[in-house]
This record gives sequence, structure tokens and C-alpha cells, in this order.
Amino acid sequence: MSANLAKRNILYSVSAQVISLAVSFITGLIVPKFIPEIQYAYWQTYVLYVGYAGVFHFGILDGMVLRFSQYDYDKLDKGRVSAHFFFLLCLESLLSILLLLFSIGFDSSENRRIFSMVAIGLISKNIFAYSSFLLQITNQISRYARLVVMHRVVFGGLVVAALVSRFERFELFCLVDLASDLFAIIYCMCMCKEAFFGKPESFGYALTDIKESFLAGAKLMLANFSSMLLISSAKMMIQWHWGTLVFGQISFAFSLSSLFLTFISAISVVLFPSLKRMDKSEYSDFYVGLRRISSRFLFGVLLLYFPGYFILALWLPSYLPSLSCWGILLPYIVFSARINLLTNNYLKAYRKEQTMLFVNILFAVIAICLYALSAFVLDNMILVLIAVVAAIALISIASENIVGKLIGISLKKEVLADVILASAFFVSANLFDLKTGFFIYLFAYAIYLAVDILSVRRESREVSRH
Repeated sequence: MSANLAKRNILYSVSAQVISLAVSFITGLIVPKFIPEIQYAYWQTYVLYVGYAGVFHFGILDGMVLRFSQYDYDKLDKGRVSAHFFFLLCLESLLSILLLLFSIGFDSSENRRIFSMVAIGLISKNIFAYSSFLLQITNQISRYARLVVMHRVVFGGLVVAALVSRFERFELFCLVDLASDLFAIIYCMCMCKEAFFGKPESFGYALTDIKESFLAGAKLMLANFSSMLLISSAKMMIQWHWGTLVFGQISFAFSLSSLFLTFISAISVVLFPSLKRMDKSEYSDFYVGLRRISSRFLFGVLLLYFPGYFILALWLPSYLPSLSCWGILLPYIVFSARINLLTNNYLKAYRKEQTMLFVNILFAVIAICLYALSAFVLDNMILVLIAVVAAIALISIASENIVGKLIGISLKKEVLADVILASAFFVSANLFDLKTGFFIYLFAYAIYLAVDILSVRRESREVSRH
């Protein structure tokens, strides 16, 4: 597969994510305005714990991605993948029943309802993941884009309907989330019937095949889980130590930061199957080009913090503490995007899942220890948030060092530039007023762009000489 086709697929996916971003804007910025803070906090608790649903396919879906990404849909053995679907459906249904029984033991009625819906989410989230992975790995990117649009439009439409009807209870927003999964799953089933209802060669062969997917994907799933812990464990410690209401405030800051990762996620989901079809001689140039574009975009996005803070302070004055935390957290999107978009996909392409697992677990353990120290010993939430950014930055730097060696390039200058510019933003956002901070960071970003453009021109001249 050529780099040009990969770019076209990226364009499809980004276009779909424009709609996803609009919906995220509604849910992230409009919902907190119209429901009580405690209800928003309960909803964010559901979002936090249902986010762990992806752990409970135990790597089977990751194994599918690794094993079948080189096949287009017409060449894919539909019976093999449909066996994965039925096994996954049975497994998640069993786990859902066990979690429902477990949730009965909670003292708080809100927690019982939250975990009851998380139990249903185990099924819907993993079957939706199967649906989206199926389209991604078989390079059906236009269909994948339609699936994303369907999922987010249904979710956004139902949320707006709930707000117009003046519903304020968090349970309804959780049900809306689950309903949007169901609509998207049915839509994918209609597009790819054979991959859901195909007949495997034999029961024994199907189990053996699923076992191979589990063995191939378990390490990748654990690596992804440990990476997810970097954010979710910080949120959980904030909730345990400072309470649900404070947790809701901080979750709002995390949600604002995550909004900007939408486009990066759109590119990331199509990059791995594109890499699997690409000649490895193109890897280094593709990496450098995509890294440069994403860096310019993400560091440019950080400029939006300053006007964004001013506008949101007027729109949501009760969330003012969250906005202060936002200035600390926002640089993490640069390093998180680097991991999700580039280093993880390249490590998977080189089948370095064990390396990913080691790096992610090492830094996850270090980060969790820092979070616990900051929360339970020092009683300082700011240190928890700084530790989140530092941990993700370290994973990004370590992973880029490994990928650089694999593709034969040095990224030390680029990594140093990232750290300097992220530090410039942190200082500008947290030590100065909005106007002064904006101009300081704008000056730093302008220097970064000028140096980067000069570097590109120098490289072009060197290439033309040869």
C-alpha cells in the first residue's frame, strides 16, 4: 500500500471525526451547563469505569488486528472472524452477569446504577470495538467513517433531546451512550453480515484460532491497559481522596484536553492497517512527515487555551477550578498523540508488543506511585496532574527512542524541541495572566515554526544535491 493511499484513508477518517468533534463539543461543554455538578460527576464516573471495558476482551480483538490487518474484506475468511464475534459475545455476556451480581453489594444506590450500566457496557463497547476494528483492519475506511458518523450523530442527537426535555439525571446519559453503541453495531452488521454471521470451518478450529488471537494480542492489550491506567488511575485517586464532586471538576478538565485528541485518534485508527500494506522502505520518511505535521498542529492547538479559558470562565463559572487544572494538563495531548498516532503503531508493525508492554508497565507503576504519594501523603492535587503529564511525556520519549532505532533515524533534536515548547506553554499558562501568557507562548511557537521550516528547507536542499 502506498503512502498516498494511506493519506487518502486518513482524510476519510479525519472527515468523519469532524462530526465526532462537534458531538464531543456538545457533550463536553454544553451538558455541564444544564445538569447539576453532582449528576455530571456521576456520569463521568460511569465514563471512567466503562472505559475499562476494552480490557475484558483479554486481547482477542488486538490479536485480530495483528493477524488479519493485511487482508482486504473480500479476501478475509469471514467464518474465522465471525467465530471471534460469537465467542466475544458469549464471554462479555457472562462477565456482564457477574458484574451485575457484584453491583448489588454496593451501599450507594448511585454506584449500583452506575455499575449496572457499566455491566451492559461490557457487551456494547466490546462488540462496537469488534465492529470498528473489522472495518479498520480490512481497509474499509469509508465504511468506518460512516460508522463513526452514525455512532456520534445518534449519541449527540439523543443528548440534545435529553437536554431539551430538561432531563438532569445521569442515568439517562449513560443509557444514551449504550443506545448509540447498539445503533452503530446494527449498522455495521447490515454492512458486513458475513463477518458477524459467517460459519466457521469447525468448532475445534474456531477455538484454536481464537486462542491464537488471544496469545498474539494479550501483550498488546496489557500494554494498552497499562497506558490507560496513566490517566484513569489518577482520576480514581482524585475521586477516592477528594470525593465525587471534585472528581467531576477534574474530569471536566480531562475532557477538555481529550477533545483535541479527536483528529489524532482519527488518523491513528487507519495508520496501522496502512503501515501493514506499506513497503518498509517508506517507514522513516512517512514517520518524519507525519510527526512534523502533527507537532505543528498540536502545539498550535495549545494556543486555543488562552481564549478558551476566558470564554469558558464566562460560560461555566462553577467549573473555574477545572480551567486552572486544564492549563497543567493540556500539554499531555502532544505526548499522548505521539504515542497513539506514531510510536504504538510502528511498534505493532514491527511486532514489538513485548517492548510496548515493558515500557508502559514500567512507567505506569512509577506514575501510580507518584499519584499515591501526591494524593495520600502530600495532599496536593496539582502534583497529581503534573505527574500525569510527566509520565506520558517519558513514555513518549522512551518509545520514540526505540522506534528511531528501528527505522534508522535520530529524533533527539525533535524530542528536545517538544519538551522545550511544552515547558514554555506550562510556564505561560500557569505563571502569567492570560494576555501575557498568550503572547509569550505565541512567541515561543513562532520560533519553533521558523526553526522547523528552515530545517525542512535545509533537508530539501541536501536531497536535491544528491
